[in-house]
Amino acid sequence: MLIAIKLKSFQRVLLIFWIFFISFVYSQNQNILTLKLEDIPGSKVFLAGYEYDQILILDSAHTDMNGTAVFKCPDQVLAGMYLITDATKSSSYFDFFMDGNFPLQIQCQVHNALTTLHSSTHAINESYFEWNRKLSNWNRDLERCQILRETQGNQSTDVTHTIAQIQKRSLMYCDSLFKKNYTNVFGQMLKLKINPPRTYSKVPADSVKQRLEFKRRYWQFIDFSKPELITNPFLAPRIQEYFENWVSLHPDSVTAEIFRMVTNMHMQKKSKTYVISHLMTIYENRNELIFDKSKKPRGMQDVFVELVNTYIRSGFLDASFDSETRNRMLNRIQQIEPLLTGKPLPELLVLDTMNTRIAQSWGFKVGISSENAQRLYELRKAQLESMFYSFNTKNGPLQLLLFWSTDCPHCISELPIIQDRLKPLIESGLLKVLAINVIDTDYKGWLNFIREKNLNFFKHYADPVHLNKFKTTFDIQATPAFMLLDAESTIISHHQSLTELLSTLQKIQNQSNTR
Repeated sequence: MLIAIKLKSFQRVLLIFWIFFISFVYSQNQNILTLKLEDIPGSKVFLAGYEYDQILILDSAHTDMNGTAVFKCPDQVLAGMYLITDATKSSSYFDFFMDGNFPLQIQCQVHNALTTLHSSTHAINESYFEWNRKLSNWNRDLERCQILRETQGNQSTDVTHTIAQIQKRSLMYCDSLFKKNYTNVFGQMLKLKINPPRTYSKVPADSVKQRLEFKRRYWQFIDFSKPELITNPFLAPRIQEYFENWVSLHPDSVTAEIFRMVTNMHMQKKSKTYVISHLMTIYENRNELIFDKSKKPRGMQDVFVELVNTYIRSGFLDASFDSETRNRMLNRIQQIEPLLTGKPLPELLVLDTMNTRIAQSWGFKVGISSENAQRLYELRKAQLESMFYSFNTKNGPLQLLLFWSTDCPHCISELPIIQDRLKPLIESGLLKVLAINVIDTDYKGWLNFIREKNLNFFKHYADPVHLNKFKTTFDIQATPAFMLLDAESTIISHHQSLTELLSTLQKIQNQSNTR
């Protein structure tokens, strides 16, 4: 009996020890991030993560009186770059990496993070912090050399030699880091941050061939199948730089390059979603006109329409967007596709000042109900159709539609300026400007404004019959707005600013002079 009691006691002690041991091991294996932020005791800090071009707040913690804050991270931490921000979430204290290796400890003085950041438990972060320090020092030295060069002139061989030495040390150091960290999260970041060399000794010095070689190597070491590719802030600007500087500025070239990237680079579905969404956002609002060898203009918004049709309308990315976002994109291209460069002008029924006065005498008064307007229109349809302006002038000048309204403060101040800028082109016969008032306006007030501002270089039109839906049909988001047509009412440009419009008109004028 005594032996049995002793055995039970021993088993109880063994069980307690086993529970303690398991708890100890479990606590050591938890995903604990400990921050020692010496100069902000008793403060709230936020842990945030990068996701392509977004910053997502993940958690918050308070530092104790010693400046220590503890975060319990998820069991499956996405490898990538993270950041610690202040309570306002308006600025970041510092960036660092997480790759699943815990416990992770980082200490610094946040107001002097560059020089004080250290991680005794994570070699990759320690290398990253040291890299930032070295780059900062080299950049400071280069700035000093640049100041010396400006004061001493380009003849200073010592300064030139010093700059070359700094650049050489920087390249050697980065190359060493790149090889050492090739497969980890730091290496992924370096691949995105560091561009390939701009010149190649084995490639002929011809600039086109050098450019093609650089473009070929631009994505050479970047593995798009890695999930950590989007958990850092460097992929989005690299993609934007690539399309702005290294892809021909033509809608066909840009679209083909996007299709090639998405098809051939083994992107994860999430990466594809972010990249395609980013590029759709860029090209939805690009108003440049490209004149290719055919001398026919092409608009960069073609890229946006092609991407939505290929990846959204087809259902390719259905799982990545909710129905509201998908419908918004489809509605957007439904609105802008008829207004792309090369499309015919949608139906536009407007009357000049004289015919507007006649229409108002028939009863098309300001504030008329839609029912009465429709009844009057049916009654006067034959007469009105002969009065509407015809936009197909065949061999006439270019036609600029200037959408404006008498209740628009910008229009009131800008229309005289617009007239002054366009007057030489109007007088040369290249351009005719049709100023279209898009709101229901008192006839006398409309004419008085035109006379007061002396807008006699424009042809003035309105819609007293209420037949046009200007905002939706012509995607007018603000006034004044421009739409440039050729003589046969084919759209050349839409949504361009006055500066962009003048540049387009200059290109067209130059082309006509070379024919």
